[in-house]
Formats: sequence, structure tokens, C-alpha cells
Amino acid sequence: MYIDDERPSPSAESIAASAVPPHPPLPPRRMRSVCRVNDAAMPVKALRALGALLVDFNGQGAAAALSNEQAQMELLDVWAGTAALRLRFDALAAALAAHHARAAEMTDVTEDERADLQHEIDAVSAVGPVEGEDAALKVELRQMEASRVAAEACSGVLAVLGGGGGDADV
Repeated sequence: MYIDDERPSPSAESIAASAVPPHPPLPPRRMRSVCRVNDAAMPVKALRALGALLVDFNGQGAAAALSNEQAQMELLDVWAGTAALRLRFDALAAALAAHHARAAEMTDVTEDERADLQHEIDAVSAVGPVEGEDAALKVELRQMEASRVAAEACSGVLAVLGGGGGDADV
């Protein structure tokens, strides 16, 4: 269309005849999904691979179970293959708690019990024990016992030989 008045204005038929045919439809383009994790583009394949590793929760209240710390630890132990170690750790932790409870009971003594224990400690300290002394004392006790048995045997032999007055001579 021209702005010049001297030219005839085109008719609707001439416009239709000279019109450019419409563009052919574009071939369908492959649509790509764009996923973003923390503002970083992630391919769908990577998200699918990650999804295979995630835990699938089904059932009523399954999502609420995630708020339970114990359930979370059990799920992680199953996934990591450390369930047996966790059970062993729990058993040892329970044993430690029992020992702590017994130790706490031991510290609850009356003044009379504390005085008796202090008296025994003082008696042992007065003797002045030496480390390993008990083994040496046991050896000495066995030697003394063997000497006593030998003395009794000799006294019996003297009594038979001397006519009954064995104890006076020994």
C-alpha cells in the first residue's frame, strides 16, 4: 500500500492474489525438560538416577515417620548396610548406661558406711602393701605349711621310736 494519492488503491482481490502463502508448519521440535536444583540446570537422566537411590515411602503416615529420628537412623543404616554395627553400638551403649547407673548407686553411701570404708582404707594403708607382695606371701605361706607338715611327721616318728614323748623333744 502506498501513501501516494495518484496511484489506485489495490482491491481486496489483488491483495489476495499477491499475498504470500502462509508459512508451512514447523516440524515438531523435541521438547527438553529443564530441571533446576539450587539454580543449577540438571539433566532429567541425573535426576532419574538419583531418584532410584531415594527411599520410596508408601502408605498412610509414611511421611510422618520421617520426623522420627529413630526411624531416620534405621532407614540410613539399612541403606548403608550398617544395621548390625548399629545394633552392636546400641547394646554397648545400653551396657555403658547400666554401668553408669551402678556407679551412681555406689556413690550413694551413708556417713556410717563411709566411715567404715575409710577405716578399712586406713588399715590397709597402715600395712603398706607393695605391688606383687601377695604372690611372695603365698609362696612363704606354702613353705611354712610344708615345714609344719614335716615337723608333725617327724614328731610322729619320734613318738613311735621314743615311746610317746615326741612333743617335748621337738
